[in-house]
Amino acid sequence: MLRLLSASGEYPRWQVLLISLASVALVGVLDHLTGPGVSVAILYLFPIGLAAWSGGMGLGALMALFASAAWLNADQSGGGVFGHGLVPYWNALVRLGLFLIVAYLLTRLRTLLKEEAERGRTDSLTGLLNRRAFAQALDREIERARRYRRPFTAAYIDLDDFKRINDVYGHAVGDAVLKLAGDAIRQHVRATDLAGRLGGDEFAAVFIETEAEPGLRAATDLARALEGGLFGLREPVTFSVGAVTFNEPPADAEAALGAADAVMYTVKRHGKHAVAHQTWPPAQGP
Repeated sequence: MLRLLSASGEYPRWQVLLISLASVALVGVLDHLTGPGVSVAILYLFPIGLAAWSGGMGLGALMALFASAAWLNADQSGGGVFGHGLVPYWNALVRLGLFLIVAYLLTRLRTLLKEEAERGRTDSLTGLLNRRAFAQALDREIERARRYRRPFTAAYIDLDDFKRINDVYGHAVGDAVLKLAGDAIRQHVRATDLAGRLGGDEFAAVFIETEAEPGLRAATDLARALEGGLFGLREPVTFSVGAVTFNEPPADAEAALGAADAVMYTVKRHGKHAVAHQTWPPAQGP
């Protein structure tokens, strides 16, 4: 139950609904059995909070309505004495208002926490994964590749002579170039792939379950997509790309990125504006 409360979307909404309804019914029975002398009102907040946190405001409001009705039923069947016949219904409306406020606050808190967590994972300029989140996702992919013996291809991308763009045109133009590069990468990779900005003018992409030949093709297509995404700027922007296909998983994300970075620097040393590719482990000679 605690796991359900702390994880978003881990169970279908119908399961959340059933658990919440059962909890309201259980609290309602307990409320009836204890009578007006013992209050169990705070227990109604559990199913309301569960529904709002895991299912959203709509489900939270529904549970608030059911909880108010259960509380009203317990009041009327418990032999309580009221000065006026409408008092129990007024009390039920007040409780419903309180429950709705609780549901709204929990839903809003959940939304804010998710937004904050997302901001902590993404690069604010490009919207891609930041280096930390990218490395964490790549570590998970490496574990998956190790378990299922699947290859993947990692590409390290560096904008050529980016410092000159900042120096000549200013940082605003430089930021615009980085954003365009991020957009091009996001549009090119598949939904199952990984894409991130590692810092400065350096980006990375991981093509899941991609062998050597399609890995080189994917890296080359990505370089073309980047050039197309930045077509029409005041001067051409080129990229150096180093790609490594891992037929055996590396130790961790930093090892994978380090290998792709080393290949990218071979492109830098040989004139830039190209794609280089290797396999790992390296092919053995005759």
